[in-house]
Amino acid sequence: MKTRFTCHLQGWSQRRNPLPAGFTLLEMFLLVALIGLFTGIAINLVGTGFPGTLRSAKLEADVQKLNQLVALYLADGGTLNGVTSEQAVLDLLKRARPTSETRINLGVNSGRFIDVRLRVRTGSGGMASGQAHRAKWNTGTKRFDLITSGSGVDEFYLDEALSAASFPLDSRSKSVKRLNSNNGWVWGDNASNPTVAYGTPATAAMTGSPASFDPSADLPVGDPGGGSSGSGSGGGGGGGSEVINPTTQLPTPVISPAGGSFAHSLFPTTATISSNNAPATGSSLVYRINGGAWQTYSSSISLSSGQRIEAKNVSTSPLLYTDSASTTQSYYRYVSGFTGSGSGNWTNITGESTLVYGVASDGSSTTLTHGDPNGITPGGEPFPTGSPNVLSFANLPFSAVAANQSFTLGNLTFINGTTYNLSEATAATLQVQLNFTDPALSRVVDVNVKLVSTDHVDGDRLASADTVELVNPSPVSITIDGVTYTLQLSWVTLDPGAGVVQGNKLLVFEGASATAQLRAKLVPNR
Repeated sequence: MKTRFTCHLQGWSQRRNPLPAGFTLLEMFLLVALIGLFTGIAINLVGTGFPGTLRSAKLEADVQKLNQLVALYLADGGTLNGVTSEQAVLDLLKRARPTSETRINLGVNSGRFIDVRLRVRTGSGGMASGQAHRAKWNTGTKRFDLITSGSGVDEFYLDEALSAASFPLDSRSKSVKRLNSNNGWVWGDNASNPTVAYGTPATAAMTGSPASFDPSADLPVGDPGGGSSGSGSGGGGGGGSEVINPTTQLPTPVISPAGGSFAHSLFPTTATISSNNAPATGSSLVYRINGGAWQTYSSSISLSSGQRIEAKNVSTSPLLYTDSASTTQSYYRYVSGFTGSGSGNWTNITGESTLVYGVASDGSSTTLTHGDPNGITPGGEPFPTGSPNVLSFANLPFSAVAANQSFTLGNLTFINGTTYNLSEATAATLQVQLNFTDPALSRVVDVNVKLVSTDHVDGDRLASADTVELVNPSPVSITIDGVTYTLQLSWVTLDPGAGVVQGNKLLVFEGASATAQLRAKLVPNR
């Protein structure tokens, strides 16, 4: 057998066209080309458009890695209590401890756990073709779970727009043990620092519990380990609690135009709200009308009188931002003009012990006559030498009266007569029925007047004048479109030679007749 094998090898080696011992140059080129082709396909498969099966595999790997990082973060004193969204979990893992803590912290990590660019792309409804899972944050177990239905994370990806993002410092719990405690020991205990004098440890008395270390015991609550700051080389450490503001308050929105009271023709039809440069990522602009439900702002708001708009920026990333202060604007429109008229009637007449009076009204005017014009002689005989006092009010129409604009409600004519026997009126009420045609409504106003009759003083007309004084009328108010108008009254004399006005008083000289306007004004409360 050995001889025959040798001969066979010799014969094979002497052939003119032997088989090649390796690859030809052409085969090498083809192999390189195929490798390049398959590499290109593989790159495309793991890019943003890879099939669902590979996407699910990537998501599973990402979830496994993130759960490991979450466990490390919690072990290092971090907390995820109250965190409900997947992006909020990632944003918390991007935060670092303050520099003052990284010097003494003994945890597994004092900095960020993930790339600041990492974001989530969420989805809901049915899964994409070939996609098997979504990721969902479990607030109970503090980990990401893979789900096969419902809304969740389709993909974790890197967003280059966040490459320069700045995240606030994290206020994690401090380690039970720390470096460089303030009494000179290399290892310090935040819960109960040893009180051994560093220079004479052999003679010092040890304090504290002698119990051995229990790895299953709970960590201390709060911020143990206060004390003053160390000094000198290798000093250390730091006591006291460090106050950290982990969030930034969002700016207050701006509502335009500003609220207020407007003439009827100048009332704005719409209002807009600006977020005042609040970040689009991490906040939402919301508003409500007249204390109703909050809603997301999208476009201009139609306005009506009496409307109150309240707006604020709310945080959608509570680890970065807190809600802004709210701002409120209210809008009121004045009536374009009041049109109508009033009709009066004298009532509630009171007076002296032997009061004599009479009232006559015809719709357009009302007249009060009071006082006995008949004197009595020393012998007891009457003699008609005087004249009664007369108050006559004539109604006047008014048209297109704007808010705060004075108008004449009617004219009052006062005849200062001569009366006897304690028979004059001392007070009366002019009851005016106000009938508005635009806007259509009616109100009754009681104009209370005080009547003062004075004795004749020779040579002093003003001292001898009788007085009609306006007393506060019964409250009359009209509310339209959220604006309340209150009626105010005053006198304006038309006969300055026969009477004068002093504040709310109309003074009419002895034996004279004077007319004054009863002026009114509708004063808005806005």
